[in-house]
Amino acid sequence: MADGPFQNDQVAGEVNDTVEQAKGVARDAANAVSDAASKASGTLREAAGSVRDAAQRSEVGRSVFAFADDASERLAKTADYVRDTESAVMWRDFVGYVKARPVESLAAAVMLGFVVGRAGRRS
Repeated sequence: MADGPFQNDQVAGEVNDTVEQAKGVARDAANAVSDAASKASGTLREAAGSVRDAAQRSEVGRSVFAFADDASERLAKTADYVRDTESAVMWRDFVGYVKARPVESLAAAVMLGFVVGRAGRRS
């Protein structure tokens, strides 16, 4: 079997096709992540508004209102972060946070696992 220019051109063409397909998959994945971040940002913004509205309508004391207002502000900031930050940067920030606060991160993971486990059992 001889390697000729035709065979090399055919292999190069197949490699280029594969590269283009990979680029398409990467673009689709990036778009999906961006869409999910936009939806999450919108949901967090809605939650922030709901918390703020509920606190304003509530007849509880100023300290509860201040707590709810602070929570809504944090939700709004989180929404902005999710909307404005690329997923790779979010992942790097997450890893940095876990490395800087391993005990708190482990506790949060255990609590999240407990909540997910309970939710899974109920459904």
